[in-house]
Amino acid sequence: MRLFAWRRSEMSRRSDRVEGRLGLLLVVAFFLVAPLVGAWVWNVAYRSEEGQSSRVRDRVARVEAVLLDDASEPAPSDGTGMPADLWVARARWSAPSGAEHVGAVQVAGKLSAGDRIGLWIDRTGEPVTAPEPPHPGTEAALATTVAVLAVLCALVLTKATVRLVLDRRRMRAWQDEWSEIGPRWTRHR
Repeated sequence: MRLFAWRRSEMSRRSDRVEGRLGLLLVVAFFLVAPLVGAWVWNVAYRSEEGQSSRVRDRVARVEAVLLDDASEPAPSDGTGMPADLWVARARWSAPSGAEHVGAVQVAGKLSAGDRIGLWIDRTGEPVTAPEPPHPGTEAALATTVAVLAVLCALVLTKATVRLVLDRRRMRAWQDEWSEIGPRWTRHR
């Protein structure tokens, strides 16, 4: 059977024409609905991720710290719980409130006293790990892809359901016709 039944034929049933036109309608619906759903989902996902990134940025701040000592490589068994490939040094920094802080910080490599490093701190001024960089475009693209595929699946499921219903009706009609013609057919043999 062709996807779209445009012409009437003596051999095509009404259900065949309905199924063909439904196929065309569903393809048109996909090309109309999918971009709208995709744009809406993109917008919602992007704004949500931007808002989440903004909330993280509100809780942490990047400040400049000055090393007070040369960085030293911690021994794996020094009890700090830090990986052995990170170096540790005492540093001084100012919190956004203006309070001065001094403490041990992790540095990448052998740095000397007086070197300046970037340090992420929380609202209390304590060092924290750097926040993950936001990727709102990537996550919005993934959400959009899932939404468009969901629209496609819904339309394919609609087509399959209608086809199942039409096939059952066709089989019932064929059975009814055969029960009427079958006895006459077998008598002429």
